[in-house]
This record gives sequence, structure tokens and C-alpha cells, in this order.
Amino acid sequence: LEHVIKVAHACLHPLEPLLDTKCDAYLQQTQELVLLETIMLQTLGFEITIEHPHTDVVKCTQLVRASKDLAQTSYFMATNSLHL
Repeated sequence: LEHVIKVAHACLHPLEPLLDTKCDAYLQQTQELVLLETIMLQTLGFEITIEHPHTDVVKCTQLVRASKDLAQTSYFMATNSLHL
């Protein structure tokens, strides 16, 4: 994200100095870029919100008093399910 904003700024404003990543203009551009990216993805039909199963996995393993190995394996499988 930082590289994209810096290159875009350099191309659009070649006579201006490079943006400092701590300045307000840079922070504003990062927020705007993320917002516009989200709008574009939603417009194209992508599902933006993801429900993470980890909270439920932890609660369930505690509820059934699962062993540490089972709890860790369940958590690992929940993490891997996000990549599908």
C-alpha cells in the first residue's frame, strides 16, 4: 500500500517532494484508497465481511473440556478453513 501511494504521488506530482508516511496527506490517501478498494470489490460482487470461526472454536473446546492437542488442532483447522 505504501509503495502504491508513493509511486502514484510521484507520477501525479513529479515536482513535489516524496510523501512522508507519517504526514496527514499520506494517511488520508491510505484511508481513501482502502475505502475505494472496498467499494470496488463490493461492486464486483466480492464478499467483504468474513466471520472468523476462532471464537466459536475456543468456546466449544472449553465447553467440552477438550484436550490441549484437540483444541490446538481445532484452532489450526479453523485457520486453514479461511484459506479455502
